Amino acid sequence: MLVTSRYGGRGRGIWYSILDGTVTIKGAGTCLRAVVCQGRVMEEVRRTGADCTMTRHGQGLTVRRGRKLIQQVFYEPGSLRAIRRGGLWKKQTDLTLCGSQGLLKCYSTPGGLYGKEVFTYSNGVRAYTIERGQKKLEVVRPNGKRWIVLEGRVRPGFHPVAHWLNPKANDVGLLGLAAGLDLSVTIYGPSGTRAVTRGAYTGRRREGRWLEQGKVTYYLSGVQVSRKLCEEDPDQWDGLEVLRIPNAQLRSGFLNKMGYERLLQKVDHEVIDTDPDGSQLLAIAVAPSGSPGPGIDRTMRLLRVVCPSTQATYVLRVPPDVQNCQEARHWTLGLALNSIRDGARFELVHET
Repeated sequence: MLVTSRYGGRGRGIWYSILDGTVTIKGAGTCLRAVVCQGRVMEEVRRTGADCTMTRHGQGLTVRRGRKLIQQVFYEPGSLRAIRRGGLWKKQTDLTLCGSQGLLKCYSTPGGLYGKEVFTYSNGVRAYTIERGQKKLEVVRPNGKRWIVLEGRVRPGFHPVAHWLNPKANDVGLLGLAAGLDLSVTIYGPSGTRAVTRGAYTGRRREGRWLEQGKVTYYLSGVQVSRKLCEEDPDQWDGLEVLRIPNAQLRSGFLNKMGYERLLQKVDHEVIDTDPDGSQLLAIAVAPSGSPGPGIDRTMRLLRVVCPSTQATYVLRVPPDVQNCQEARHWTLGLALNSIRDGARFELVHET
């Protein structure tokens, strides 16, 4: 065990190496006692205010507040802090969910991963159960009525689900439970039948029609827009107006909904370079004169490629300073432009 002074000042750090014995360190409102055997901490007791945390090598951890047991963690035998595999590894009683305290139990997989988490209110009502690979999470209130429903890949983690769930009827923190990019959220009022918040995340951003606190709102790529813009047919949009939208996130949402192929049909563009395989490097003058505005490129460049097997055409956006098709193609494969210009290349054996 190595004991060091973190606050000795520059050049005045103090340290001691301890192989066997008992170490007691006292500070303002804190007392730490460690039992050391052959340089390894076998037991550690930390007291802070009314809380006492005891850690034992290869056994587990307990937290008491006064005489009340608050938390228990069970370690894999022979390990310092690895969670016990294939069973109950953690119990915690000081968590509050929806204004009511309850008991949290966490279970691990045979491989030692976070497997399942169960929260039960103090009145015996089970609030939720969440397991690895689960695609729907339902959370109920202490009275057993439905509260939150999440559809999409969700997962238990180091922080309990109860930490992420806000007791108010909103979606704050819910994305912390998502294991993927997409998640549908429904939050019900006290009756458990009327939804007060409902919507979907796409790419971890709000998308489409949302009901928020009983009010309907609309989003494109996480930016709130009018209903007309959200539901309007992209064929009615002006391509140059979309390219000149100041908000980059909103502009990206419009472009994703419109599609680059449709954009090319709406705006004038120039062919910068062509390849024998039919690919083309195209340029669109977003702001041919004057300043394009903050966050807006003066020109946009796109690479149009043809699939060699299906002959389908795809349009990909590339940096505005790409000079030819070869640079653009290698950039889409993950090479930086400066590396490409220094001679870095992917040797394509066969393209599919």
